[in-house]
Amino acid sequence: MVKKAIAACVILFLLVQLGNSAGTISAAKRYVIVQESVGKSFVPVRFAAETFGFKVRWKGSGEKVLLSNDTGSVEFKVGSRQAIVNGKQRTLDAAPFYLSGTVYVPLRFAAESLGASVEWKKEERVVLKNGDLQTDIEAVSLKRIERAIKDPVIVGSSKIQTSTKTIQVNTVQIDLYHPKVALETVYANNKIGSTESLKKMAERSKAAVAVNGTFFNAYSTTDVKIPYGYIVKSGKVIYKASGDQRAVFVYTNTGDALIADGETELKKLLDKGLVESALQAGPRLVRNGKVDTNPTAEGFKDPKVLTNRAARSAVGITAEGKLLIATASSATIKELAEVMVKLGAIEAMNLDGGASSGLYANGKYITTPGRDLSNALVAVFPS
Repeated sequence: MVKKAIAACVILFLLVQLGNSAGTISAAKRYVIVQESVGKSFVPVRFAAETFGFKVRWKGSGEKVLLSNDTGSVEFKVGSRQAIVNGKQRTLDAAPFYLSGTVYVPLRFAAESLGASVEWKKEERVVLKNGDLQTDIEAVSLKRIERAIKDPVIVGSSKIQTSTKTIQVNTVQIDLYHPKVALETVYANNKIGSTESLKKMAERSKAAVAVNGTFFNAYSTTDVKIPYGYIVKSGKVIYKASGDQRAVFVYTNTGDALIADGETELKKLLDKGLVESALQAGPRLVRNGKVDTNPTAEGFKDPKVLTNRAARSAVGITAEGKLLIATASSATIKELAEVMVKLGAIEAMNLDGGASSGLYANGKYITTPGRDLSNALVAVFPS
């Protein structure tokens, strides 16, 4: 899984790659793990199966797994360097292993035993091919994954000096290299137009972290509080906006976190089947590590966004592959953008703010919102 932020040019690259490779498919699991101690790369069994079209059969208590296709089969045993390829025993350079509940098998051995190929590219990426099928994924060191497992969520608080004032911020960093992390959208009471506390949305979702999401009609005199931006959940558009070019936070089905520039880019990603979840809010704050915000161009007209200071929430991605969430007690949009840059975001966007600004982590509020909310972005770590 490419866990680093993806700017507009890289989004375009993804779209071109998918458009030009008729057989290209999305990875179910996210990355190849490189075990430095043995100099070998490993891949989750499920990823190998779904990428190459292999069949998977577990044997015994799960210590053995059989991968097969029309041309042959290979059986692995966790912790053993002995494998059986087409009925014949072979010795592996390195044994399959468990990591965070997932079995990893030697990548090249598994692929080539069943007629697929592995090609290493620059910038720590691997191209996997099997006939017309092709996928390009990131290679990540085992040590990096182990760090993510050890400290998946880090909560902090600090004062950040901007060009105009010092801003007090609360932060949560989520390591997107954790093998089981998923970013999901939640809407109140599972009903568009409803409202619910951020805490209840987090608890109902069994989320480790939750932050308020899109803008919504909080001041409606009726019980119906309609959101203003796109909401995508589990690959389906739950709520559709009116064509605004406001920034969109996107989490793809290959594990990428990115900021898309409005409905146009979001629709391209949706058309390619890449989007797992998305929330449209805006404006964009940071691009390629620099302040880049233009609320007017995104269609904002309210002084609360254009000029005023207010409580703010923001989401961004760091160069280390962490999701950065921040809340500020009082900041302009430009000040918030400067804060996100200083905190290490290379891509970032604003979320709903004011009384909606809220952040929840590890079972308690880090920033308590002043009202019930329409929707939220949550991070979960399924068992």
